[in-house]
Amino acid sequence: MRYAHQNNFHGFSLSSESFRRFLGILIFTSYHSLPSEKMYWCTDDDVDIQIVRNCMPKNRYLEIKRFLHFANNDNVANGVPGKDFKIKPLIEKLNENFLKLNVFSKQLSIDEQMVRYYGGHFLKQFIKGKPIRFYGFCYNIELYQGKKDLVEKDLIGVGEKVITSMVYYLENPEDHELYFDNFFSSFRLISLLSKKKCVLLEQPDSIVSISVG
Repeated sequence: MRYAHQNNFHGFSLSSESFRRFLGILIFTSYHSLPSEKMYWCTDDDVDIQIVRNCMPKNRYLEIKRFLHFANNDNVANGVPGKDFKIKPLIEKLNENFLKLNVFSKQLSIDEQMVRYYGGHFLKQFIKGKPIRFYGFCYNIELYQGKKDLVEKDLIGVGEKVITSMVYYLENPEDHELYFDNFFSSFRLISLLSKKKCVLLEQPDSIVSISVG
């Protein structure tokens, strides 16, 4: 509500029930695709989706979407925040909840994932043929903010930065196997993992399998 008030929309309010309904619509529309977002409230016989129309009016949904912010712009000094500061609190909360179940799988895959986005943004990338993976359980996510930011901070490569940061969250590393492709692999990374008693198991089709422990 803070962002709405900052923009002189003092009548905006949001209850926990309304927010749950809003999230429900987001989840539903993520797998029931239509050409236009506004079509979910269309009353035409060939489109009519009553579960959405009965859940929340279109204007109310768009209003919540407009004022939904996860960071207070007034508390961020110029030049201080990272490129993800707008959604960093959300990502941190998601990662916190992911780990509540602990890392229960032995085989862990570390890979990039593309997110559908049709707007204009300097972080937007295109990787031809890169699928949008939708299976498996996520334990940790990290938003790619550009190679320069990852490398200059600690003078290490992108792959090494990602792999070491993901391994950090393993409570018992010796109980797991890591799988990652040659985008992340490097001689320095393999040497680093070897010093930690991680064993290279196999390398079929440019996939590196590491036994941690």
